Amino acid sequence: MDVYNKDIETSKTALTAERKDRQILQTKRDNVTKESNEFKGEYGRYMATMSKKVTEGKAEHAKLTEYVSCTATMLAAITPGGGGNSHMNRSGMLFGKFELNP
Repeated sequence: MDVYNKDIETSKTALTAERKDRQILQTKRDNVTKESNEFKGEYGRYMATMSKKVTEGKAEHAKLTEYVSCTATMLAAITPGGGGNSHMNRSGMLFGKFELNP
Protein backbone atom coordinates (compact mmCIF):
# COMPACT_ATOMS: atom_id res chain seq x y z
CA MET A 1 0.00 0.00 0.00
CA ASP A 2 2.85 2.37 0.80
CA VAL A 3 4.26 1.78 -2.67
CA TYR A 4 0.95 2.78 -4.25
CA ASN A 5 0.69 5.89 -2.09
CA LYS A 6 4.25 6.81 -3.01
CA ASP A 7 3.45 6.35 -6.73
CA ILE A 8 0.32 8.46 -6.35
CA GLU A 9 2.28 11.25 -4.65
CA THR A 10 4.99 11.07 -7.33
CA SER A 11 2.33 11.28 -10.04
CA LYS A 12 0.66 14.24 -8.29
CA THR A 13 3.99 16.04 -8.02
CA ALA A 14 4.76 15.38 -11.70
CA LEU A 15 1.28 16.51 -12.71
CA THR A 16 1.64 19.73 -10.69
CA ALA A 17 5.01 20.44 -12.32
CA GLU A 18 3.55 19.79 -15.78
CA ARG A 19 0.63 22.12 -15.07
CA LYS A 20 3.05 24.86 -13.97
CA ASP A 21 5.13 24.37 -17.12
CA ARG A 22 1.99 24.47 -19.27
CA GLN A 23 0.83 27.69 -17.61
CA ILE A 24 4.25 29.28 -18.18
CA LEU A 25 4.17 28.25 -21.84
CA GLN A 26 0.61 29.54 -22.25
CA THR A 27 1.64 32.89 -20.76
CA LYS A 28 4.60 33.09 -23.14
CA ARG A 29 2.33 32.17 -26.06
CA ASP A 30 -0.18 34.84 -25.05
CA ASN A 31 2.57 37.46 -24.81
CA VAL A 32 3.96 36.54 -28.23
CA THR A 33 0.47 36.61 -29.73
CA LYS A 34 -0.17 40.03 -28.18
CA GLU A 35 3.12 41.43 -29.51
CA SER A 36 2.44 39.92 -32.93
CA ASN A 37 -1.01 41.50 -33.08
CA GLU A 38 0.41 44.88 -32.01
CA PHE A 39 3.06 44.64 -34.73
CA LYS A 40 0.44 43.73 -37.34
CA GLY A 41 -1.67 46.71 -36.27
CA GLU A 42 1.27 49.12 -36.40
CA TYR A 43 2.35 47.77 -39.78
CA GLY A 44 -1.19 48.12 -41.11
CA ARG A 45 -1.38 51.73 -39.93
CA TYR A 46 2.05 52.43 -41.43
CA MET A 47 1.05 50.95 -44.80
CA ALA A 48 -2.21 52.90 -44.79
CA THR A 49 -0.29 56.12 -44.09
CA MET A 50 2.26 55.37 -46.83
CA SER A 51 -0.47 54.49 -49.33
CA LYS A 52 -2.23 57.76 -48.54
CA LYS A 53 1.02 59.71 -48.99
CA VAL A 54 1.72 57.98 -52.31
CA THR A 55 -1.80 58.72 -53.54
CA GLU A 56 -1.53 62.36 -52.45
CA GLY A 57 1.91 62.59 -54.08
CA LYS A 58 0.56 61.22 -57.35
CA ALA A 59 -2.29 63.71 -57.27
CA GLU A 60 0.10 66.59 -56.56
CA HIS A 61 2.38 65.42 -59.38
CA ALA A 62 -0.55 65.30 -61.81
CA LYS A 63 -1.70 68.75 -60.68
CA LEU A 64 1.76 70.28 -61.11
CA THR A 65 2.28 68.54 -64.46
CA GLU A 66 -1.00 69.99 -65.71
CA TYR A 67 -0.05 73.42 -64.36
CA VAL A 68 3.35 73.35 -66.08
CA SER A 69 1.75 72.14 -69.30
CA CYS A 70 -0.81 74.97 -69.23
CA THR A 71 1.91 77.50 -68.38
CA ALA A 72 4.07 76.26 -71.26
CA THR A 73 1.12 76.51 -73.65
CA MET A 74 0.29 80.03 -72.50
CA LEU A 75 3.92 81.15 -72.77
CA ALA A 76 4.23 79.64 -76.21
CA ALA A 77 1.13 81.51 -77.31
CA ILE A 78 2.30 84.92 -76.05
CA THR A 79 6.03 84.66 -76.81
CA PRO A 80 6.99 86.56 -79.97
CA GLY A 81 8.92 84.77 -82.68
CA GLY A 82 6.81 81.92 -83.88
CA GLY A 83 5.21 80.54 -80.76
CA GLY A 84 8.19 80.64 -78.44
CA ASN A 85 9.52 77.18 -79.15
CA SER A 86 13.03 78.40 -78.33
CA HIS A 87 12.03 78.33 -74.64
CA MET A 88 11.12 74.64 -74.71
CA ASN A 89 13.18 71.49 -74.96
CA ARG A 90 12.11 68.47 -77.03
CA SER A 91 9.77 67.15 -74.36
CA GLY A 92 7.88 70.44 -74.25
CA MET A 93 9.11 71.33 -70.76
CA LEU A 94 10.18 74.89 -70.13
CA PHE A 95 13.75 75.75 -69.28
CA GLY A 96 14.46 78.13 -66.46
CA LYS A 97 13.08 78.79 -63.03
CA PHE A 98 9.39 79.44 -62.50
CA GLU A 99 7.46 79.99 -59.34
CA LEU A 100 4.45 77.70 -59.24
CA ASN A 101 1.40 79.24 -57.61
CA PRO A 102 -1.54 77.24 -58.95
